[in-house]
Order: sequence, then C-alpha cells, then structure tokens
Amino acid sequence: MFSIVVPCYRVRAYLQECLASVLAQSEFRWECVCVDDGSGDGLDEIVDSAVRADARFRAVHQPNRGVSAARNRALARIRGEWVLFLDGDDLFHPHLLREVARTIETAPRDLDAVLFRATVGDEHGVCFPSCPVPLGQRFVTLGADGAPADHRAMYGAFCEVAYRRGLLDGLRFDVTLRYGEDLLFLIRAIVRMRVAAIQAWKPYGLRLRQGSAMRSAVTEKRVADGIAFGEAAFVAIMGTPLARDASFVRMLYGGVVERIASEIMGQVRREALWRRWLVALDAIAHIDATFSPWQRMALRVLTRFRRPWVAWILCVMPYWVKRRINRQKLRVWWARAHS
Repeated sequence: MFSIVVPCYRVRAYLQECLASVLAQSEFRWECVCVDDGSGDGLDEIVDSAVRADARFRAVHQPNRGVSAARNRALARIRGEWVLFLDGDDLFHPHLLREVARTIETAPRDLDAVLFRATVGDEHGVCFPSCPVPLGQRFVTLGADGAPADHRAMYGAFCEVAYRRGLLDGLRFDVTLRYGEDLLFLIRAIVRMRVAAIQAWKPYGLRLRQGSAMRSAVTEKRVADGIAFGEAAFVAIMGTPLARDASFVRMLYGGVVERIASEIMGQVRREALWRRWLVALDAIAHIDATFSPWQRMALRVLTRFRRPWVAWILCVMPYWVKRRINRQKLRVWWARAHS
C-alpha cells in the first residue's frame, strides 16, 4: 500500500535508526526504496543489511548525483499506491502509516494526499508526543469548482505528506536545484490536488543537525537557488486556483522574499544575483492585487527601478529591522522572566 523513499548520503550515524523506525511500523503493507547516493562511508552496508533482513526493503546504489536525482531514481521504481518521503537522518512515528491508512479508508475516493506535521529533534534524536493517534483531521476540497480551499494549511515540508501515486505521474524533483527543490516539488503537487486530508498531529521526526542542508552555510549557489525556486514556484501556480488564493500567495511571496533577503544580506555588491531576483519579481507583478498597498508599491518600485540599493531598502531592511526588534523583545522577556 505504501512506498517509502529514503535517499541516503553521508548519514551513516543515523540511517540505522531511520530504517528501524520504518521496520517498527504497526502497518505492515509497505515497501522502502533506499537509494545510496554514492555516500562512500560504509552506508551501503547498512542498506544491504536491511534488505537481507526484510524483503520489503529494496536497495539502489548509484554514483553521487544529488538528493533530487536519488529521489527521482526511487520514484521510477516504486510499486505502492501511496508515496512518502523520509530523509536518511529522520524518523517515522510507529503508527504513522497505520493512521494514514485509516484516513485513506474513510476518505472520499478522490483523495490525493494526507498531510501531517513534524516533531523536531536534534543530533541526539526525536521525542514524539505521547498521543499515539491524530487529535483530529479534516478534508479540504481544492480546485476551481468554487469549493472552499485551504492552501495555506497545506504549505509545510514536502516530507510531511503521503501522496497518492497517480498524483505524482510525470512529477519529478528539479535536479538543477540544491536548495528549495523539495518545496518546489510540494507546490507543484498541491497544484494537482483535488481533495486532501489534514491531520492534527506530528508523526514525522525531523532531525535538525549541524551539517545538514537546512543548516549549511549561505553560499552564492544557495542564494541563486533561492531565486530560482521563487521563479519556478510562481510559474507553477500561474493560472491555477493557488494564484487566486490571496493568503497563500502572500505567504509564498513573503517566505521567498524573507529567505532571500536574509541570505543575501551582506552580498549587496553581487549585482548579478540582485538583478536576477528583481527580474523574477516581474513574474508576479501582475497579481499584485492580492498584496497590501505597501507590497504593491514595493513591487512597482522594484520592477521599475532595478537597483540593488532600492531592493535593499524595500526588502532587506524591513526584515533586518523586524529581526532586530524581535531579538530585543526576546531579551526583554527573558530578563523579566528571570528577574
């Protein structure tokens, strides 16, 4: 019933625990496709050992081509009706698949996805909430048929979703992106969804550790990928119900701007990156009716005067000021709490 995709690259210290969390599932109808992306640190031995121990594990070994290529390779080999993604250093709650299966069995026939959330941990592991079952769920109808939509609630991490296999036909990860490829995949999947179930629990164990992609240093490649993600994301939603969901568009726009603004801080002199970002804003200027007056004015100024210093004043400075204010508020709260 379930196909679990696990890309593996230099996570030898965590992979055994990751695969054990799959093996511990109370729902037994699953297969797990592990792709060793040329890790070269002995990780392949753990993968092969799991395959020998349980036939539901399947191994794919390839030269290092990146996480997107590894996930795409696995997607070409899956056989399950539903697809989940699990990073090699993360974990599943023991009842994740069981509860997703229950939702599928009680849901409308055109259900395309089941969404949940993540419990965050660190290098030492993840402590899941004690509640073994979802606290509640709701079904959301999407599309252009006039039914209510809740796209904002669906925008999380791409690995916090169980996707119907048919939804992913022809949909693959962008191998040119090293950062943001997962969120771009999620947005393109949301565009295709008709009905989704949103569960109110956190069965995905996300391990935030030093050295992971989420905590890697800001580089020119990372900033360029952030810009490319913003371009591709807005292209993906053009002409779809997502583009008419004002709250989703504002959230996506704000998220893209804030991420790029925070990462490009100190790189104002990189004219090429700034100019590419400003050109990308042209792609969303024609839907500026969904924005606040301040955002509309900023968009128009940016798209008319493509200058780094204008972008810095309108985009980077507000987030920089807001971050400083929030830090100061936190210091005041901390001082009062411990006085």
